[in-house]
Amino acid sequence: MKKEFDFASFFFFKDYGISEITHNGETYLLSSRYLLGKLQDREGEVIPLTEEHKTILEDIYTNRIIPLFGEYNSKGIKLKEGVIQFMEDRDNPTGMRNTILEYARKNGEFTFQEYEATEDGKKVKKNRLLGYVHKDKQKRTIIITDHIRKLKRERGYSMKENMDKWIEYSVELRNFCHYTFVHIVHLNRSISNIERLKFNGEYIYPTGEDVKDSGNLSEECDYLFTLFNPTDEKYGLTTHFGHQLHEYPNYRSIHLVESRDTECPQHLAVQMYGNIKHFKTL
Repeated sequence: MKKEFDFASFFFFKDYGISEITHNGETYLLSSRYLLGKLQDREGEVIPLTEEHKTILEDIYTNRIIPLFGEYNSKGIKLKEGVIQFMEDRDNPTGMRNTILEYARKNGEFTFQEYEATEDGKKVKKNRLLGYVHKDKQKRTIIITDHIRKLKRERGYSMKENMDKWIEYSVELRNFCHYTFVHIVHLNRSISNIERLKFNGEYIYPTGEDVKDSGNLSEECDYLFTLFNPTDEKYGLTTHFGHQLHEYPNYRSIHLVESRDTECPQHLAVQMYGNIKHFKTL
């Protein structure tokens, strides 16, 4: 439910250009809390949706949310599939792999090559996996792990072993099925080390070395992006990559720190609008 209203707040801005609301002469940020009927005014009273916004929300739900998330009845039974499928708190890496393989079989076909091998002195025929053919060649499948350290553990696995196993499966499925994997991971606290700050100054940013628990994540990916909040008081910064931080209260920086196909590092400064899930390039 909350995810749907988060997306709806984004489409209020994207489709209708609405990012603020006015109530009793006061201006407030439009957000999922407002759409859920939970936003309060300065007096502590709930701000009701205007009739105009109710109409817009109904249109967004029909034309944006249902195609994304699917449609459910009042009992929570799915009536229609959406393009986004969620797997929450259910599987360890092997379970995730099996779920995705089942999805792959429904949406395409694995191809095999027969070959002969010798076992116990006898020749036997076996099949070697060659690749995968999609039913719909225009369709793109993106698997997002949010975040990779939260995956249920394989029995007896450490955090690093669990992450490495999921990365191993991701590479396998990427290579055979040409699926795109986006793994989100929290960063190591070592970025706040004072000596590193002194050395990098305003040009500090997270690198592959700051990825927690598994070096395989940065080694196996095609692109590694990091998102940084230099306005945190612990960094003691007033400028970042030439930008005066006091001018941008929601300043963030995005960094391409590893890439197999392009030059890196590359850096992008943005203003974050959390209420409508939007970033604007500075």
